[in-house]
Amino acid sequence: MGKHGCNLDGSLNAASFTKPMPTMGIYIAGASFICFLCMSKDLITGFRSRSFHCRLFSLNSMTLTLLSMATKLTTDLNSPMPSHLDQLSKLTGTVFICTAVANFMPSLATMNDSEIITNIVSLAIFIITVIVDMCIQVGTGAIYTFLPEHVIVLALMFVLLLLFCLSSFAVPATRNVLDRQYRVKLKYIDEPEKWRHDFEHLKAEMEKLCTMVHASSPQRVFGNSKMCTTAGFLNFLSVVILVEVTVRSFVPGSLSFCNGNSDYGWWSIRTILCSQALAVFVGSYAPLLRWWKMITQSFTKNFLQILKGMKDQILNPFNLFVTEQGKEDDWVRKLAFYLPVKYILTYLLNIRGTLLLPSITFILRHYPPLVNSVLKEGERESVPANFQLGHSECERMINGGIKNNPCLLIKLLKNRTNDCNSAGFFNGVLEFDNYLVPPITTSDYEIPAPPNCWTLPVVILTSVANSFGHSDKERMKSLKNIVREGLRFTKFIEENLEDKSLISVRDAAEFLWAGMDYCTFFVDINLHKELSSRGKFSMTSSPKGILKKLANAGKGCVLRSKAKLMGVPHVLWPIEVIIGYNLYRVCESILLDIEKYRTIEKLFDSIEHTISDLLAACLSNLPHALYAECVLTDIAEAEERVKRAAYVLGKSQEIFQILHFMDTPDLDHVELAYLEKWRSVKQYKDRTSGPDLA
Repeated sequence: MGKHGCNLDGSLNAASFTKPMPTMGIYIAGASFICFLCMSKDLITGFRSRSFHCRLFSLNSMTLTLLSMATKLTTDLNSPMPSHLDQLSKLTGTVFICTAVANFMPSLATMNDSEIITNIVSLAIFIITVIVDMCIQVGTGAIYTFLPEHVIVLALMFVLLLLFCLSSFAVPATRNVLDRQYRVKLKYIDEPEKWRHDFEHLKAEMEKLCTMVHASSPQRVFGNSKMCTTAGFLNFLSVVILVEVTVRSFVPGSLSFCNGNSDYGWWSIRTILCSQALAVFVGSYAPLLRWWKMITQSFTKNFLQILKGMKDQILNPFNLFVTEQGKEDDWVRKLAFYLPVKYILTYLLNIRGTLLLPSITFILRHYPPLVNSVLKEGERESVPANFQLGHSECERMINGGIKNNPCLLIKLLKNRTNDCNSAGFFNGVLEFDNYLVPPITTSDYEIPAPPNCWTLPVVILTSVANSFGHSDKERMKSLKNIVREGLRFTKFIEENLEDKSLISVRDAAEFLWAGMDYCTFFVDINLHKELSSRGKFSMTSSPKGILKKLANAGKGCVLRSKAKLMGVPHVLWPIEVIIGYNLYRVCESILLDIEKYRTIEKLFDSIEHTISDLLAACLSNLPHALYAECVLTDIAEAEERVKRAAYVLGKSQEIFQILHFMDTPDLDHVELAYLEKWRSVKQYKDRTSGPDLA
């Protein structure tokens, strides 16, 4: 017979079945190491922010898949595990699961109802499967040592699953309560009309928001709840058991093991043990800190009560012999024995708060008391502590933004302010698309121009400049970097302030900008190929012919799709049509004033000024965008959004100094967010007041 299949006696040839097992061990170790990296990142971030939230290693399909990969050896029913390292790897895998579940607990607060159900069911199926597999291995003798420890760890794993399920009951209602509390606290924040280009004022408001968000953070509240801290204590017990077993297994003569190695190989088993041990000890740190924080707070509070009681008894010695009911009392026993023993056992060891009583209590209680208990325990931190943590986190994000400020964009805006007065600072808002340019018409009807967002004209002007400026590559590279910095702000503003009717226009801008770094395509023509074929292109060439060619290309793209546009709102227009129409209007607007720009160098300067005006006008909405980013959201997303807003505020420090003295149109903060509103006001002033207010 061949290498595979049956032997000569007709039995199955199984000689090669175990050869891939060492490779499978590396696969298991790799999954465990990825979990270790995720836990480490969360731990480092927690130390920086002093708030141990689940960010990378939270309960989701990815982490459950990694856990199932990492515990394949633990649930292996058939492979013989003779040596002490083989047996130890089985217990390490179950402790690793306990550590993962304890880390998952706070992530419940970030899930919606459907996610909670899906993830809880998936986790329950996984853990019950592991428990059943481990029981089978104990029964078959695959696990022949450390049996009491295995039973205890499996029991702890089941209790952790029970706590996880019980905690999930309170998530929706608790999150709703926290969201309402956050909305009530927002009354202390200034109205959006008062958010102006004043960095210190905005920083003060942002610090208030960071404090409010920290106090109402669902992950923080659940992390401080008794259910979550109990999970940390149970995980700590499992780690202690693992340490005890590890020490015993390496002490000569303490235990007897079989000879030989498993099919995974000695080096593969060692790799798995090292990766999972790292994950266990690093992953146990955050749950243990949550439990220790609750212990120290409870002990400190009640230790002060002990001291107060002792002070009262010492200052009033005659009251020691008589209670409130007038009966005699053994004051020596009460002072020397009863109080210390009571408070040490109850609060220092926290027997009442860390063992099984919380789960029994919560099972017997109804649903509203569960929510109230989570809120009461989760909001344990004092107001000064909340203020300090919120303030320090806000400072860290703002300082990070200041260190990464958009220096090229700031330089462009400063140069523009030196070239014109405040009244003419935003002239480019009107000049990039002149209202004298006629709309595109067919023989049957007139095709209306689509509305503009802030990003699209900036990207189109950059693309036009790119078609002229490739002979001066350094200057064009600098302009691209400036626009790249500016688009980060325009996208932030448009996402927070503009409605969904401009989504298609913003998508067109992103599509066009994405191709800028690879080629210079406008709709269906390659500009570099067309222009380079002329052979006489230089910075002193006349740009009129090139602009005309671009305008005709954009117009042609719209006319080719005219059948698709009749009666269709611009939201449903194809992206290339939106780009083509705007390209046509931008190029025709430049052609109306071509006598002012006799060389490509002067035209490049003009385009740069127009881009500067458009970005400056858009950036004037930044305070209102910061307000919307922080306030117009629910509490589940508020923490990350406030951090993002604080970072953007830090990057905008010098921008606010530039825009502080600029005159914006007489519009409310809602209308100022739209480019078309700016243009309508400036067109009116241009027609009624003459060229001085162009």
